Formats: sequence, C-alpha cells, structure tokens
Amino acid sequence: MRHSIVVFFLILLGNNNTFCQDYFRYNNSKAYARGIICKNDTFYTVNSDGVAYQFKWDSTINQPLNKTPFEELRDLVIDDSISFFMQSGSKGVLLKMIGSRIDTIQQLYQMATNVFFDGMDKYKNAMFIMGDPIDGYFSLYRSLDNGLTWSKCPGKIKTYEGEAGFAASGTTVQLLSDSVFIFVSGGMVSRFFKSVDQGKTWSISTLPFKQNSPAAGAFSIHMKSSRYGITVGGNYEQPNDTTLNCFITNDGGLTWRSSLKNPNGYRSCVIEKNGVWYCCGTSGIDFSLDEGVHWRALSDKTSFALTTDSNYLYATGKNAHVYRFKLLSK
Repeated sequence: MRHSIVVFFLILLGNNNTFCQDYFRYNNSKAYARGIICKNDTFYTVNSDGVAYQFKWDSTINQPLNKTPFEELRDLVIDDSISFFMQSGSKGVLLKMIGSRIDTIQQLYQMATNVFFDGMDKYKNAMFIMGDPIDGYFSLYRSLDNGLTWSKCPGKIKTYEGEAGFAASGTTVQLLSDSVFIFVSGGMVSRFFKSVDQGKTWSISTLPFKQNSPAAGAFSIHMKSSRYGITVGGNYEQPNDTTLNCFITNDGGLTWRSSLKNPNGYRSCVIEKNGVWYCCGTSGIDFSLDEGVHWRALSDKTSFALTTDSNYLYATGKNAHVYRFKLLSK
C-alpha cells in the first residue's frame, strides 16, 4: 500500500541552492534497498527481503515484481525489453525479467556456484558481473549478447589475502562502453581494475584507502568520463570516520589523490549529475560542487544507494524509505 508523501524540512544552502526533502515508503516492511533505478518516472528497487519493487512516486502503484522472495537482492539493470536482478547470498544468482516473468539464468548459475556477487553493469549488449574470489582469483563473468549467454572473463586476476568486493550498492562495477569494464576491490587491499578489451586483459592501480580491516576500502566507483572519476568507501564498522574515504582520478585510474575535505563518514555509493557529485552512507549524504575536492553534508539520514531523474536526487533508506532532494546546480 502506498503511504503519503510527507514534506518534513527544508535545508537552505549557500550558492543560492535550496533543498527540499520528502520521502516515500514503498512497502510496510523493514527492508532496505541496495539498488535503485528511476526510468521513465518509474522506480525499481532491489531489497534486503529478496523482493524487487516497482512504484511511481505520485501514484498508488506499488508492485512487487516477484511474489516468492529470493535471497537478498543487491543490484539491478532496467532495459526497455529485458531487466536483470542480482542476488547476493549463499549463491550468486542472476535473474532476468521479460514482461512480468522472472527466470534464473541457468548457465551463469551453474558457472558461479558458491560465488558471492558484488556488482554488475550493462552497456548496450555487453554485461559484466564481478564476484568475490574463488581459489585466489576474482570471479569475473561477461555476456556480449544481452545476457543470453555467459562466459568467464578471459583475463584472470589473482587476489591478495583478505581482498574482495563489497555489494554495498551495486556500484563497485561500471561499464564505460561495450568494451571498457572497470571495478574496485576492498578489504585488506583496495585496488582499481580496468579492461579495455572486454575482460581479456586488465590494468591495475592501488587505491590509498586506510586498509586496516576486512570492512575497509573502496565501496563505490563512478567514472564521469574515460579519464575522470571518484571512488568512495571507508570502513563500515566505523561509519563516522572521515579519514581517507574518497579519492579522485583524472588520468583514467592510473593515479589517485585524496579530497581536501572528505565526505562525512563511510560512504557506499557515489554518483554525478549535472556536474554535481553526491555520495551516501550509513551516516548521511554529502555533495560536492568542485569535482569531489570538497564535500558538504546534505542529510544525516542513513542511506544505501542513489539515483536521479531530471529534477531530483533519490536515496534509499531504512524501512523501505526513499528520500527525495531537489538537485543542486553549480
């Protein structure tokens, strides 16, 4: 059942920007969404209760896309003809939906037995999924035919002890084109990986997060272009620690430099819209008007994942909440 939208405060910021925050609760449960997409005024979320939801902000439409829950769903891709949902749990499972029918992609399921999936992305007919290491190597899979058939990426990447991925918001993975795949790792070691040939070969650079815990490192990456990008993270067991939690590249990931004023704690998702950067985590949401060099607090609401439309920023929160903020301008 749809709940009322409640406008509960205004935040006045410098630079003549005014933020209006309200929220929508798309389900009565205590579920939270690690992934959210807004497409054609319709929202899609994948949730901790194993259900994918579809809803509109200004109507009573609130539709669970699967009646029988899966294990926790952590990422999604929404296309006009076919959509994909990623299960992370005891076994990584990729689910596809054509029309109203959701099916398991059996070939990938059989290939990825006992793999914990961290993130996926799609660009035209190319798809890429990254999972935690098995036998000392990252679990990397690709499809070049719109998810119909799958294979392991030809280029194998050996991991360090204690290195893995974080399925915090599905944004450890990004496709810049149908041939450029990138992802980040965390844990006791944090690194940036890029392939320009669909996973055949990889270039690798170290990310200078404070690596003192399996809970630390890079949790999210967003490349604004082939050269400029930002990665955020920190330590989810120390959500208010602001040290070494955001890094910027302007050479395609070869080198990374720290923000001068970091986000206000551990962050699990970073995105960019109209030249303004946003990141979120369990201690709140921040924004940057200068390409990630300086960050300022937007909200102290616990948030897991972000998306935008042409006018608003949306952040998922606890108890099936989505918060809405008017987009900033530079």
